[in-house]
Amino acid sequence: MDKESDLWETPQWLFEELNTEFHFDIDICANVTNCKVDYWFTDYLATSSSENPFADHWDTAFMNPPYSNPLPFIKKAYEDSVYCKIVALIKADTSTKTWGVFWDYITNKPKPGCGVRFLPKRLKFERGGIPSKNCANFPSAIIIMDRRGIDEF
Repeated sequence: MDKESDLWETPQWLFEELNTEFHFDIDICANVTNCKVDYWFTDYLATSSSENPFADHWDTAFMNPPYSNPLPFIKKAYEDSVYCKIVALIKADTSTKTWGVFWDYITNKPKPGCGVRFLPKRLKFERGGIPSKNCANFPSAIIIMDRRGIDEF
């Protein structure tokens, strides 16, 4: 069962802004009631990364992973970013294991094929399209992972 904190949705204005830039084909952490585009994975973690889960169908994916346990989703998205550009909305908390998936702490920069955009203010997430009365108690960041064609050592 979903945790209550995982039911908050991406603010529509933010999704529209990102979609204008990236033109999303699929929402990989959504369901029928909160998806932002026409296609979504019913269970993204169950898709196999060894076989291209995006095949030739999708070029750019949006992802707002469950905040109660984002690590497996970000790990999988990082692996899958060799097939598809994946744009994720996550907590901007550099002290977590989640952050270390796409961040190189030695160089203090994103890993090759990854980018980070810190949002200037805390978001008001939505439920059923209605914004929360209060802002989130954490800052957020947009992570862009596109490792297609990047050779890793």
